Amino acid sequence: TYISHLTSHIFIWTEGGKRIGMGHVCRDIVIAKALKKKRCVPIFLINNDTAAVERIKNNGFKWFLADFNNKRIPENILRFSRPDVFLDTKKDITLIMDKLKDAGSRLILLDNTTNARLKADINIYPAAHFDFMNDLDWSDFKGKIYGGGDYVPVDEVFFKAREKAKGLNHSLPFKILVTMGGADPNNLTGMVVSALKNIKDDIEV
Repeated sequence: TYISHLTSHIFIWTEGGKRIGMGHVCRDIVIAKALKKKRCVPIFLINNDTAAVERIKNNGFKWFLADFNNKRIPENILRFSRPDVFLDTKKDITLIMDKLKDAGSRLILLDNTTNARLKADINIYPAAHFDFMNDLDWSDFKGKIYGGGDYVPVDEVFFKAREKAKGLNHSLPFKILVTMGGADPNNLTGMVVSALKNIKDDIEV
């Protein structure tokens, strides 16, 4: 419902690449596609990483270089009157959000647990396992909060593939797909695979 009140041009400020992975970029592209269907014009602000930029370009979206670490607002945003901005980072970008607020922006922050979340108009936590309401202090927050599995951005291609798939039948040994993004800089895939090796083979199906 909030999307219908956004301006026609919407900035999606995120980051990705070899060092931090492509999870933020990939889910933000899904969000951008949804915005485009609502006749909005998503414009990405992205750090200077070839892989991240190419992924955005290949999906047909406009982009400008911007880095959260610089702590300043790109001039491309300021050319628009009261620009709406999605921000997707785990960094404390309180200073950046203060400047955007001064420019009249409405702000949506994704998956951020720092004090920057208290500056957002909306916080979204796209994770089914995180108890964001009880694990964080919201006493000074005046905006809205959404979270849970229903808010995980999923590309339509996966829904279409599921519709075409036949009934799911399990047989031993289990075949499990483990994926932690394109880069997985923290080697989470290896940790999960190691843990799966310890599962007993006498599980009832």
